[in-house]
Amino acid sequence: NSIDVVQKISIDKRRPSAIFQFDCCGRGRYLYGDSLDKQTILPMQDEFEADIPWNGFFTFGEIAQINNRPYYHSYSVVMLALYD
Repeated sequence: NSIDVVQKISIDKRRPSAIFQFDCCGRGRYLYGDSLDKQTILPMQDEFEADIPWNGFFTFGEIAQINNRPYYHSYSVVMLALYD
């Protein structure tokens, strides 16, 4: 779940300088319709201070390793937090 990812980023309570969010396009309006922001983006942003820059975009899927083998992932979210 996306909130779990955000909570892991914020667990040590350091303040990120910026956050980047990369969502698979399948998690976009196709899946959530008009409630996309309310169901996916806003709950994640609520875990951080409101003035932290938050940027992102939709991809057609992500490639990541599982057990040292690359796999194509869809309906996923990738979060990147940058710190000073």
